[in-house]
Amino acid sequence: MVLPAGLRPRRLAAPRKLTWKEVAAWFDTEGSAGIATRWRAGRRKPERISFVNIAQYERRPLELIHRFLRARNIHSYIENASKGGHILLIQRLNSQRRFLVHVYPHVLNQRKIDQIHTVIAFIDRPRKKKGPPRK
Repeated sequence: MVLPAGLRPRRLAAPRKLTWKEVAAWFDTEGSAGIATRWRAGRRKPERISFVNIAQYERRPLELIHRFLRARNIHSYIENASKGGHILLIQRLNSQRRFLVHVYPHVLNQRKIDQIHTVIAFIDRPRKKKGPPRK
C-alpha cells in the first residue's frame, strides 16, 4: 500500500560534511579573535592572552564545528554563555594558529582579517625562556 505524500515518513538526511569554507563563514559572521588582558591572583602584572571563539544561541551548529575541528586535531570546547547562548572556544595556541591559518583564505570581512593577523603575530612573537626557579 502506498501512502499519500503528506503521510509518508520523512527520511532523515545524513549529516553533511563541513568544509573549511563553511567554518570560515561561521567565524566571519559569529566569531572573533583577539588579545585580552587578564589579571591573575598573586601577580603584579597582567598577562596578555589570545582568544578565538564563535558564539551562537543554538548549540547544534557549534557541536558540528567542534566535531569538524576535533577530527582535524584542533582542540576546542563549548561553554554556556551568560544570556542563554553558547560559545565555542579555542584556547591552545597551536590550535588557534592552525584554525586561523585554515580559515584565513575564506574570510571576507576586513576586520576579521585584521584580527587574524593580530592573533597570529601575537602567537608567533618570541617568548622569554623561563629559567630555573628562584631560591
